[in-house]
Amino acid sequence: MGRKKSRAAAASAAAPTAWLTTSARTTQQLPAHAPILPPGAEDATSFGAPLEAQVATLADDREGAAVIAARPALTPAEVDAWIAWGERTGFEPQKLARTAWSAHRDNGRLAIESETVAAAIFQRLRPLLPVELDGRRPTGCNPNIRLYKYVADQRFGRHVDQACVLADGSATEYTVLFHLCD
Repeated sequence: MGRKKSRAAAASAAAPTAWLTTSARTTQQLPAHAPILPPGAEDATSFGAPLEAQVATLADDREGAAVIAARPALTPAEVDAWIAWGERTGFEPQKLARTAWSAHRDNGRLAIESETVAAAIFQRLRPLLPVELDGRRPTGCNPNIRLYKYVADQRFGRHVDQACVLADGSATEYTVLFHLCD
C-alpha cells in the first residue's frame, strides 16, 4: 500500500531518502473470514483462518508509514480465483506513451466496480492502516477494482496516483496493490 501524493507534493519531496526507509518485518494476523474474490467466484470453505502476514514499512514520510508491504495478504485460493477470472474475462490492451502528465503504460487491464470486493479488501487490510491520518479515519476502499496483466517487456511507468473523491464524498488516501505472482 502506498499513500497518494499530489503531483506537486511528489515533485517537491524534501528528502530523497524518505523513500528508502525500511523497518524490521513483524508478523501480523490479517482477518480472512471475508474472502476477497472476483465477481461470480464461489465462496470456498477454506476461508476463515487469519493469514500470518510478514509486514514491513518500506517507506516513511513526515506523517508516518507511506509504503507498507504485507505477505501474504491473499490466500492461495483467492490468488487462483482472481487469475482464473481475469483470464476467463479477458484484458483490454492499455498503451500510453509517457508525457509530462502521464506515465508510460503497456499492459492488459480489467476494471470493475464492486462495493463487495472493496469492503472485503478494507476488512482484510484494516489492521495495517493508521487509526487516524490528519484527523481523518479510514472508512473503506474505492470500489473501482482493477486487475493488470503484464507479459515480457510490458510495464507501467513510474507515476503518482491521484486521490479520488468517491460517491459518498470521501476521498482515497492510499493505493492498494495485490501482486498475484512471485
